[in-house]
Amino acid sequence: MIDHQIVNPELDRTIIFVHGLASNRNSFAPCIEYFKKDYRIFALSMRGHGRSERPQPESQDSYCVKEMADDVTEVIERYRLDSFHYVGHSMGGIIGYELLGRNADQFKTFTACGSPAEIRIPGWIALAGTLPLRALPEKTLTSTAGEVISRFSGKTEISKRILKNEVVPFINWRVMRHCMVNLSNFSYLNVLKEVKLPFLLIHGQHDIYNIYIKPVLKIMEGREDFYYEHMKGAGHNAHLDFPDTFNSTIEKFIKKYE
Repeated sequence: MIDHQIVNPELDRTIIFVHGLASNRNSFAPCIEYFKKDYRIFALSMRGHGRSERPQPESQDSYCVKEMADDVTEVIERYRLDSFHYVGHSMGGIIGYELLGRNADQFKTFTACGSPAEIRIPGWIALAGTLPLRALPEKTLTSTAGEVISRFSGKTEISKRILKNEVVPFINWRVMRHCMVNLSNFSYLNVLKEVKLPFLLIHGQHDIYNIYIKPVLKIMEGREDFYYEHMKGAGHNAHLDFPDTFNSTIEKFIKKYE
């Protein structure tokens, strides 16, 4: 089973936090601190991320969205979580879309932060883009990826510090490459068209994935239970750039549906 943190196991109201690519459950530390007073919290580290084991034998297919969604389902079933609030950042939101397509009734609310519902880049193009890097040692690639994330992914001192101390030490280039290829060509637009549940979409002003958010807005806008938060000054890691704003936005949202 994937590595996971449980806070307040005795409480009933539950929030599940699922992180983005190359990250881990530690990235939700500010969220956990904020919500632990009122909620049972499950913070998960996906396979190959954080302290979760890498699947063996390891392949690109072993890091597909469906496999990672299976890992989340295993946690849900083990702890008999019949109803919960779901918060997914980037890849974590995409995994959530897969879970919505399987059993939307379990979700009290759904929050996606910087999570496209569709990207259409042919897999061979995404794979070809990583081929020149294969000549370099994996250790070098991992170190370089960590340096880039540490310096450029955060827009504030808070986010830079958390990324450097809690995320970068656990990064693995091979895992990143497998996930990036799998996340280059997918669509959950039909899932969003069909499901009816309270949905909050958050994304940062400077998020590089903003071009992929428009289809989600097109589908969801106009629904009474759809909420949209454009976080000024934030980047892709909006939950770390401005954690107070991020957390209070989610709190106001989920309290409407309790």
